[in-house]
Amino acid sequence: MNWILLTIGARIGIGAILVAAGASKALMGRSSTGRLISSYRLAPRSLVPWLAVALPTLEMCVGVALMLGVWLPVTDRVAFVLIAALTVIAAITAVRGLKPTCGCFGRAFETAVSPEVILRNTVLVIALGFVLRFDVPMPATVDSVGASPLLTAPAVLVVAVASAMLMFRRASHGS
Repeated sequence: MNWILLTIGARIGIGAILVAAGASKALMGRSSTGRLISSYRLAPRSLVPWLAVALPTLEMCVGVALMLGVWLPVTDRVAFVLIAALTVIAAITAVRGLKPTCGCFGRAFETAVSPEVILRNTVLVIALGFVLRFDVPMPATVDSVGASPLLTAPAVLVVAVASAMLMFRRASHGS
């Protein structure tokens, strides 16, 4: 089995999932994303507006960084922690008997938090565990040719700014 190709494929696939998840939340708007976060009943109300902007922005930035293969293995670790934390949040919510909409992909694939959602996320966490274990560099990426972080950071920062701007622009969507 070619671990290099599997590792690169996992990074790119999980990166695409994170970009889609973040973009769908950004398109929902800050208010709708805030209501989604509130439905889990875990975050203090004062943090919800910040989380409603930070979560999609983080998902999109980490996803783009994974797909571009930049800042490895830090990006791998951040993705692992992010998806593991979201999995734990879903599990805690399910154990508490709450069934909010998962919100993983905004309104595109609405589904309630369920064992299937938790299993799907667990598979992603396991895949990222393999990525971390094998720590394979990604050929044909900006970082692989030794480019400075000063060159790769703008690509990820543009995504962060675009996501935040979209969230603020759509702040009243669904209100």
